[in-house]
Amino acid sequence: MVRGEPSYVNDNVDWGNRYSYDWSPLAPVQYETDEQGLVPEKMWEDGSGEYSPTIHTQVYQLSIPALADNLIADLIERYRDRDSREDFVVTEHPNLDLLIIHEKMGMKEVFASKGKAVMHVRYNGYADISSVIENLVEKIHLISE
Repeated sequence: MVRGEPSYVNDNVDWGNRYSYDWSPLAPVQYETDEQGLVPEKMWEDGSGEYSPTIHTQVYQLSIPALADNLIADLIERYRDRDSREDFVVTEHPNLDLLIIHEKMGMKEVFASKGKAVMHVRYNGYADISSVIENLVEKIHLISE
């Protein structure tokens, strides 16, 4: 995988490959990233062009862990587009307090919390949902305490 040519640049920022950070009293640590790659000589199955998986990640460390469920509900409402709330499936995971999964036409979306940490990952590509979840679990513990 290589970084492709920027697809959207505004204010000298490649919005396909960037990170940003923010803070608030209730979520003193906030990160948002976008990453886009290109796999030369591999095509999307529908023939629409070269395979170019993307991932969008939001990470929050909350000052009050009890806010996690409400933040996840707000994130789902913000990103669900026209999808029904029933399309977002609560799933048990031994290393997470809450895990909600949404899959649609090659897009995998995961909302999770553990202690003070909340993560939202939206992935478009051929990796399976279990791979997305495993990587999220590996990272969420870094900010969960």
